[in-house]
Amino acid sequence: MNLRTITPEQKDDLAFLPEEAIAALQAGEEWEYQPDSIEGVDADLYYCDDCPTWHQVWYVYGLRLDADGNLNETLWSVDADGDWQFVDEYSYDQRRDDAQEYRAVRERWRQYAKWVITNRHDPVGEFTRYKMVKRSRTYTAHLVPTVAGVRVFRVRMLKGKYGTLSDFPVEVRHFLHADERGFLQEFATLEDARARAMNVKWWGRNNDRITFTIEREVEEADDASTVERAKTFLKEGV
Repeated sequence: MNLRTITPEQKDDLAFLPEEAIAALQAGEEWEYQPDSIEGVDADLYYCDDCPTWHQVWYVYGLRLDADGNLNETLWSVDADGDWQFVDEYSYDQRRDDAQEYRAVRERWRQYAKWVITNRHDPVGEFTRYKMVKRSRTYTAHLVPTVAGVRVFRVRMLKGKYGTLSDFPVEVRHFLHADERGFLQEFATLEDARARAMNVKWWGRNNDRITFTIEREVEEADDASTVERAKTFLKEGV
């Protein structure tokens, strides 16, 4: 579409163009609007054979005016990581049929809902509901006495490999009341720790190792609720 040869009716349809675009047209210069937000844009979907899984993507429109007065619509995509990519460009009067595109997007969502029901997994998080569940982990800590106090020498989970305290979740350090260097803050000596430490089991040749369990509530996907929401989506025919 060339803005220098448009009809009065077409001119009315382009009243949304900003002053910068009109000034560029009058000066014979280029002007472009590149989108930078997905506000108000519905998410689309595609299935990646390489992964293999589904991904969300948003398609957003931009505009470009060349020095000859030709107005084009540009199409950009942005993924869930915020990476923008140029997709296509075409004359503004040949822009896409929004109604047809909407129907195609909704059909892809229906295909995705069926996939979620079959696989009991919602990779894009559209239908997922969460529940709180209790989980526990058992650790062993090897303690050593030093002139500066009792220090956590090494730690392991269950019967796994030993590692330093910093290799494990911070909840382990908090349970042991240890500082960032691994020194116990509540007990000055091993004897003191053996006498007063609670919720631990002492063992080892020198009785310098403790086994303890940390319980916590974690948020996990509720697969049953997720499937039901996907089924509801299909029933509603959205």
